[in-house]
Amino acid sequence: MSILDPIKSDRDAPLILRYRAEPVAVTLLDAAGLGLPKNQLRVAERILTALWLEFHGLGRATSVSLRKEHYANRFGPLYKYAPIKAAVEALAQAGLIALNKTPPGSNRKRQSTIWLPEDVGRALPTPEGVAVDVSHDDWVVLRDEKGDPMPFRRTEDVSRMERDGRRLREAYAEMRIEVGGAERLGALIIGATASGNRVVVNDLDRAPCRIFNEDWKYGGRFYRVFWQQLPKPLRAQVRIDGEQTVEEDFPQLHPTLLYAKAGKPYDPLTQDVYSFAGDEARPLAKKVLNTLINAPSPKSALGAIAREVVQRSGVDQTAALKAARDLIKGAKKHNSAIAPFFGTGAGRWLQRLDSDIARTVTIPFLKQHGVAPLGVHDSFIVPARLQGVLQEAMHAALDSAIADLRRAA
Repeated sequence: MSILDPIKSDRDAPLILRYRAEPVAVTLLDAAGLGLPKNQLRVAERILTALWLEFHGLGRATSVSLRKEHYANRFGPLYKYAPIKAAVEALAQAGLIALNKTPPGSNRKRQSTIWLPEDVGRALPTPEGVAVDVSHDDWVVLRDEKGDPMPFRRTEDVSRMERDGRRLREAYAEMRIEVGGAERLGALIIGATASGNRVVVNDLDRAPCRIFNEDWKYGGRFYRVFWQQLPKPLRAQVRIDGEQTVEEDFPQLHPTLLYAKAGKPYDPLTQDVYSFAGDEARPLAKKVLNTLINAPSPKSALGAIAREVVQRSGVDQTAALKAARDLIKGAKKHNSAIAPFFGTGAGRWLQRLDSDIARTVTIPFLKQHGVAPLGVHDSFIVPARLQGVLQEAMHAALDSAIADLRRAA
């Protein structure tokens, strides 16, 4: 079976307006004579282009929100509530797309779906590749507790993050990023893991966006780039402009930062925060410690760890809770200096720290070496010839962050 065989998936495709309108879409809209204003017509052209590509790609429905609050604080000139809603409804009324509207009062996370009807899709030619337009969309998003974008003031810090986003998008758009052994279907990169599981990513997803949660103190990591969706073995096959690459990461980054916050020395190369459960149980210990760091309360941490024990060993709930308590006790004893941070949601502000570290690595590296590292939160992919200078940049960024934390402690 080819990895290009049709994919059965219950997940909808996201609405992507970064495709430049293809002539086939423009011609179809001209013939339909929808009479839309210029901005709505541009949106309709790009929606039709995206659905056309999806029809001849994986064939999924595309999700689209028709709720006004979903578009709060979206900066792109096209990704706005009014033109998207008007374009979708006009296209549906003309029979150019099918629309399944979400009923009023339904789950806020559930969106409406759109797709090309069979007769429309079959009447159009097969795509041969589409250029990406990286000149718009949002560079920074601040989400509320429900995950919806919320408005914010455009401070100098926000403006700097937007400038960073533009620089990275422009650099990534010029780079030839390939995955060895993968096949192409239009803009889709389709690969397979060693176990035979298929991985599908979109080569046009090269527009990093920093996403914060409720407050600028929380989150801030870069998202929306396709290489983050590749499992590590496939990332090892990435080529940048034809060159072999290496991936360097920060070992035990969040525990290292917590030790610095506590004012205690810690060296991840000679110490091991995960050794409290023995070598054989190290994967479980890593899960336990990361859960303790990220959980918003001790109770939620206990529940999550107990569920992990059940999943791994199949024991009943009573035995799982006892095992979870023993694991938590071991983690606290082994890491007593940072135990006060457990079950406090520390992961939220640690993500702000690690995202700032990522920025400190990525932007100066681009300026100095003309190559933008492909960031995967706490790791970076660069051409192999630049491995040494990447390591130096990462060490410098981490040392600076640790020094700041220790001064504050």
